[in-house]
Amino acid sequence: MRRSRHLVHPRRRRLLAWLDADDVAADPRVTAHLNTCARCASLLDDVEAADDVETADAVAATPLAVAIRDVWTVPDELPERIHRAIDQRVRAERELELLLGLVTISKDTAELLLPSEEDEKEEPT
Repeated sequence: MRRSRHLVHPRRRRLLAWLDADDVAADPRVTAHLNTCARCASLLDDVEAADDVETADAVAATPLAVAIRDVWTVPDELPERIHRAIDQRVRAERELELLLGLVTISKDTAELLLPSEEDEKEEPT
């Protein structure tokens, strides 16, 4: 007894070949079947998801990836170092403002005590 064509599902190998093929090379019968069969479409989605996970796991496990992960790990003392650097920068800015203020005071004092050219022009001699 022969089974009906509607009940025959493509084999996994054929689904994988369809998945790897481009649009032109894809088997139109498999495409039509996937459009009508939720079971095979779901199986294909599961295969794609598993392939993505395997690829990601394979990339993450390469020696280069492991070496980079080891070298680029965040040190435990990083937050403390950042806070120290920020505090030093704030202190340095305050000290610079103070120094500029002290320099400006002497300039302002000199301007007040020494007559300007305009003051000399106004005074009668």
